[in-house]
Amino acid sequence: MERIIRLSRQMIDSISRDSELYDELIVFQVKSHRMLKSTLILADAGYAVECEAFIRSMQELLVTAKYMLLDPRKHSEMYRTFRWIEKWKQVEDLFRGAEMSLQTDSLTLTDMAKQKAESYQMWMQKNKKMYDEAVSKRTMWAKELKENGYRNPKNTWSLKSPYDMAIDSGIGHIYLSLYSTMSHLVHPSTLSIFKYIDNGKIKVEPSDKHVDQSIIGACGFHLYITQLIAGFYEFESICEECENISLKLSQMTGTL
Repeated sequence: MERIIRLSRQMIDSISRDSELYDELIVFQVKSHRMLKSTLILADAGYAVECEAFIRSMQELLVTAKYMLLDPRKHSEMYRTFRWIEKWKQVEDLFRGAEMSLQTDSLTLTDMAKQKAESYQMWMQKNKKMYDEAVSKRTMWAKELKENGYRNPKNTWSLKSPYDMAIDSGIGHIYLSLYSTMSHLVHPSTLSIFKYIDNGKIKVEPSDKHVDQSIIGACGFHLYITQLIAGFYEFESICEECENISLKLSQMTGTL
């Protein structure tokens, strides 16, 4: 594991700030790095089920990175543009929440909510132009997608569903066999119930059951993401090292 962590850190330090797609890819790499380390901590404590929730997030990160690199310039612009859409929606929701708080009987809460509502409103007034420009760009991209046969653009950065991004990126098998089926671990799904019951008994305390599989899964997806980004930047030695470690992991998987 130390070899993977060390390689990951090398990857992070190798991406220069003036590199193409720096803002996006450095965050993807760092996020994957931190999720891997978090997974190892949880696994060491015996929380394999919770590890799987992190692995599911790593799978989503992989789909995003893989799709972005299909057309780096256009897709990174779409990703950056969506920041304004997401931020606007976030501030809009906060503003509405603050307004609702004004209806409470608490004078302290009402005073705080009034100040927050005013600050949110000021932010929206200040950034309305940027938001409108983002909406205009997305409208244009959505029209292009419809003209190319994608009839129902989604409210995502790519205007496509995660499934469609995975299919376009050639990793539909990962989406169907892992990403989709593990989503119940992130949400309060009925399927997640069975992760916390064993032979009719509620599992409260941690155990070492499935810990090894969780560690290997997290390492495997992190290596996939690292190799993907390293390939974009043509870091050949890092790509080769990822390939060698991945091969050893696949051999370990067969012995579990």
